[in-house]
Amino acid sequence: MTGKLRLLTGFAAGYVLGARAGRQRYEQIAAQARKVWRDPRVQAQADSVRQTAGEKGAEAGHALKDKVTEAAAVARSKATEAAALAKDRVSSTGSSHGGAGSTDIVGTVENPARSE
Repeated sequence: MTGKLRLLTGFAAGYVLGARAGRQRYEQIAAQARKVWRDPRVQAQADSVRQTAGEKGAEAGHALKDKVTEAAAVARSKATEAAALAKDRVSSTGSSHGGAGSTDIVGTVENPARSE
């Protein structure tokens, strides 16, 4: 039913915009459109479409929120794993060379904004 209503609305709009019959014909078409729009059956269908759209929109919003939360958790997990791996590599490299230089490298990895 929604597809037919869209087609009818599109046809009517195209006819109104494309008609060259003048203002009188435009007024006739506009009056007929208002009459159709005020029809209780049309209003019932429009209310049904509005309600369905609201429900589907809410469902989509919840699904999107769940997906974003899930993606953030995965990203956080991968970032934590990468940081731990980098720290392990730096620690193993620093321990083979020994000395205070390994502390500076670890400090740089943990806080990239820190510059010495």
